[in-house]
Amino acid sequence: METANIALTFLIAAAGSWLGLKSRLPAGALMGAIFSVGLFQILTGMAAFPQEIRVVTTSATGAFLGGRVNRRDIRTLRSVCLPAVLMTAGMLGYNMVCAQVLYRLAGLDFMTALLACAPGGLTEMTLVAIDLQANSALVSSIQIIRFAAVTLCVPVLLRAVLARRGRGGRVEEDAPAPDEAAPGQDGKHILLTLSIGLLSGLLGKLSGIPAGTLCFSVAACAAYNLCSGRGELPRKVRTVVQCGNGALIGTKLMAGQLLLLQSILPPVAAVTAGWIGLNVLLGLLLHRTGRLSLETALFAAAPGGMGDMGLIAAEMGGNSVQVMALQLCRVISVIAVCPHLAVMFG
Repeated sequence: METANIALTFLIAAAGSWLGLKSRLPAGALMGAIFSVGLFQILTGMAAFPQEIRVVTTSATGAFLGGRVNRRDIRTLRSVCLPAVLMTAGMLGYNMVCAQVLYRLAGLDFMTALLACAPGGLTEMTLVAIDLQANSALVSSIQIIRFAAVTLCVPVLLRAVLARRGRGGRVEEDAPAPDEAAPGQDGKHILLTLSIGLLSGLLGKLSGIPAGTLCFSVAACAAYNLCSGRGELPRKVRTVVQCGNGALIGTKLMAGQLLLLQSILPPVAAVTAGWIGLNVLLGLLLHRTGRLSLETALFAAAPGGMGDMGLIAAEMGGNSVQVMALQLCRVISVIAVCPHLAVMFG
């Protein structure tokens, strides 16, 4: 039965991704899979997605992002140092404000409230909540709500701003066209890049370093592309990876979690709206102070998953390397600081 449930979950995720892409939903493959699998899980409780596959999907995400790295990207990384400090400080400060709101208005214990609001990644914060004996169900539920809201709203806001500037939502000149194949791309190099990404991702997982799977995979595939110029993967890989990530997130949705959220939905909605507003403010600040394109700045400041934001930024014409660098700085800082704050104030 478990095997049948896994196969059915994959089919539902694929159908949801297809519908999301056809309906031109922002990050359609990802959000379509989340909604379809999440609805299936809430209605039946039968959705199944082996957690071990997360290593594969995360490694493939890293392979796609790392394969886009070129020498010009490496040279521009120096410009993100000041933006990284500004963004991380702003997000950690707002995280404390959000935690106080949920603690006082929603009746959550402070440790659960702090981890539920922390911009450190859905999986990472849920695991920290389990370790610290906080309410991991509420942490994951509130994290999913924010992730979905950010993933839906930020691309829409970006397109609106670009349309007002007369760019019509076009990507940057140096971004590849959506269906453009990488130079020298063939089955052998695609398979080699994916193999490098998977093996390095497994090493990153075993290392125990925060976000090690993604970081190791990005670094290894970036090194391969810099040396060979043949590491870039087709954009169809991005679609498959987003489908897998969406299925994994969708299986975490439970009817019981939604019932828990009913009584605290107003403060959670207010906190989530505040995150979107902060995302826009920090994005504009990064755009002006860090010489980043608006696309890059908005997704770098988005409190979503590091790999998912990198993929969506690549789709929208941003510089995924700079997005990943800024997101990594924030994730490491949040994972290092938030558990200590939770213990101190919890």
